[in-house]
Amino acid sequence: MARASACWYFGLAICILGCGGPEPPESVYPVKGQVMYRGKPAVGAIVVFHKVGADPTAGQPSGKVQEDGGFTLTSYLPGDGAGEGDYRVTVSWRESIGGSLSDPDYGPEKLPKKYQSPDTSGLTVAVATGSNDLEPFQIND
Repeated sequence: MARASACWYFGLAICILGCGGPEPPESVYPVKGQVMYRGKPAVGAIVVFHKVGADPTAGQPSGKVQEDGGFTLTSYLPGDGAGEGDYRVTVSWRESIGGSLSDPDYGPEKLPKKYQSPDTSGLTVAVATGSNDLEPFQIND
């Protein structure tokens, strides 16, 4: 009986140590950048990377612009980055004006409409293996 219990506990330990959850479908690499609007940080803007040739309904790496204008992309885990490849980038910047934490209300878009579509934003980037420190996105119109 003691031997059976020991085997059971050993098997449980192996399962716990080896079961860290599902692996992401692709390797991701750290991506950092900045969004500046008319020379100032676009604090609170949401940046989304749309992989060229990928299924448009699949999840896209995204990040929120911080006080210094910087953002870090997240694909699967906070700050993990994006997969290698070419991306078209969208930026949306709307201020929260109320509602609840789970269902906020937003004010009007602060950026020109073209920046909300990967087909019209004109913002592109290539993500490579390793760390990616991008040139700032400068939006002036």
